[in-house]
Amino acid sequence: MRNSHIVPLSIFISITYSCTEKKETASSAKAPTMQVSGIVINHEKLENIVRTSGTVRAFEEVDLRVETSGRIAGIYFSEGTEVKKDQLLLKINDDDFQAQLQKINLEIKLNEQQLGRQNELLKISGTSQQEYDIAASQLSSLKADKQGVLASIRKTEIRAPFAGVIGLRYVSEGGYITPTSQVASMQNINPVKIDFSIPEKYAGMVQKNDMVNFSNDATTQTFSGKVFAIEPKINVNTRSLQVRALCENGN
Repeated sequence: MRNSHIVPLSIFISITYSCTEKKETASSAKAPTMQVSGIVINHEKLENIVRTSGTVRAFEEVDLRVETSGRIAGIYFSEGTEVKKDQLLLKINDDDFQAQLQKINLEIKLNEQQLGRQNELLKISGTSQQEYDIAASQLSSLKADKQGVLASIRKTEIRAPFAGVIGLRYVSEGGYITPTSQVASMQNINPVKIDFSIPEKYAGMVQKNDMVNFSNDATTQTFSGKVFAIEPKINVNTRSLQVRALCENGN
């Protein structure tokens, strides 16, 4: 991490006196000569470099797990491949929920027809407002039940929460899994996060969008990133400030 400051430099001038005494009268004596040597200096930027160790992390990372128990009906990803956001990755058997959904859809259709007839009768005073409201309430209740069944169906699916790379698979099609079973891990590694800390005395010198350079033991190449988040407080145990930078990782 580099911070540039203008540092005023002092000017030093060395002066040497050379005086030759002659046996002359005071009236004819010459003034002593003076030799001066000087140095011309200018302002210059001095870089204050802070060196520290850090950790490279995925921009997003998650362990994929199901929300409900059941038998795996299908796996729709390959290990180590890229997936898109909301892509279906795994499906648990949901035949019972699908049957409930079909039944509710039929009941909703029937109640909609009944509500329509109640509405026509109400116009000609063939029914009371109370009977119409009861029919409307039954229809609303059925639609709410349908949303509950759809929510249960969604829990039988695992979809990619973001675009990224999926890791090793730990389950197989036909196996029985529970919410404690890990299906796979998934990471978004473009960009990557660079987490590091700096001593407390440099806290006021770090700002968002400051450039950082870093390297690792595996390569001599130097990479660059930008600070995008700073912890709002100092760690009281280490007296250091936690900083996070982002680095593009297209390759």
